[in-house]
Amino acid sequence: MEENQFNQLEKDGKISVAKEKPVETLDVKKTAAPSDTMKNLEMDFNMYLPFFEMLRQIKRPVDAAPTYTPRSFIEQIVFYKNGTTLRLYLYFGNAWHYVALS
Repeated sequence: MEENQFNQLEKDGKISVAKEKPVETLDVKKTAAPSDTMKNLEMDFNMYLPFFEMLRQIKRPVDAAPTYTPRSFIEQIVFYKNGTTLRLYLYFGNAWHYVALS
């Protein structure tokens, strides 16, 4: 369709040009205070913060297979290194199991 045809159709009222909606701007006053949902999320996150901190710590490998019963999730994961033997020990089903690593 050429421009003059378009203009004629618009003039006849057969078509109309869609008007763009104004872009909504961010109202700082509305977003300055966290909502109740955000407060609840922050409280939930803070509850697990010690666990996340434990996950961030570097676990040193041991040179003997674990034989103890772990008391926490973090204790259920053990890295084993003895010479060239590398293993990942996991505790589940009331027993230690390992995967050989290369």
